[in-house]
Amino acid sequence: MARFLFTLVTSFSLCASECPPGLDYLSIEEVRTAKGPKLIRLGKVDPRPNFLDVKPRPELLFGVATVDTEGKVCGVHFLSKGDRGAEEEVAQSYLKSRYEPASFQGKVKAAHILIRAELHGLKQSNFMMGDSPSIAPPLEEASRLLNRPETSQQGLAALEKLARTKDATAQGYLALQLYKGELIPSDVSRAVELAKRAANLEDRFGHYVLGLAHEEGNGVKSDLKKAALHFEHAALGGFVPALVRTAQMFRMGQGVKADPDRAAIYYRSCAMKSVGSCEGPLVQLLMKDSLGEALAWAWLLRDRDAASAANLISILEAKVDAPDRELARAVYSAIRRYAR
Repeated sequence: MARFLFTLVTSFSLCASECPPGLDYLSIEEVRTAKGPKLIRLGKVDPRPNFLDVKPRPELLFGVATVDTEGKVCGVHFLSKGDRGAEEEVAQSYLKSRYEPASFQGKVKAAHILIRAELHGLKQSNFMMGDSPSIAPPLEEASRLLNRPETSQQGLAALEKLARTKDATAQGYLALQLYKGELIPSDVSRAVELAKRAANLEDRFGHYVLGLAHEEGNGVKSDLKKAALHFEHAALGGFVPALVRTAQMFRMGQGVKADPDRAAIYYRSCAMKSVGSCEGPLVQLLMKDSLGEALAWAWLLRDRDAASAANLISILEAKVDAPDRELARAVYSAIRRYAR
């Protein structure tokens, strides 16, 4: 327990569950005026609020825990992902926790609460829910100029100048533009050279360019394993196109062993960034063993593209039971807090 600093917030990929059937859940509508649940420590009620609107950071796991009518945590479901052993230890720690049960209008009810575990001293390579790193103002300005036809040459000059300073992000971004050839003339050979330099310094743009190059056999030897490796490095840097491509590769088994759970990690992060193209594949992956979370993401897709979500929601609505529906409401509420 010493390795974790716990704060209340809720959970999402079922890691552990002992919840009895037929629990009377506190609804999302009742949460605002309900009492509890509150964490009990050393015989005292923890005074902190139940729901914290906190941006997740790379060292955090967050998701949904279920507290039954006796104040026992009976289920833990993670949305963010970390080291598998750490997830299990966090889940078991919560399952041993006790709360003052939630109550609404004098009636004790079960409730979903947001949980947050801050990891210390543990490697966490697959946390994918944080914001993409921002780029420095000079590079942002160069990009803005480059994307306007009347100032594109000025933007290119500024970008080249930044790349010459050995700024890894500038080199990676220039490599991306040279490889794509949409804003400036294509130069694949130079793009690959710059991308290698940037990738050596763990720049997401550099890794993404090398992923494209190895996938297409353009400027380097075709190698799907190397492509997958570079795409995942870029995805871990929060670059949305890399999140999409990495999720697809793990889903389809391209260059890597097919791994639906890992694909879901990257689809979740992509969907949290309001991309619009990742919610559908994510819902389809989750429909196999996590109907509640699948329905939550389908609702999010409905918010963004009602037509695309209609059929998925219809299928899920026919399958979910009452606990799944309450979990879906809790997950959807949490997603809406964090999604862009």
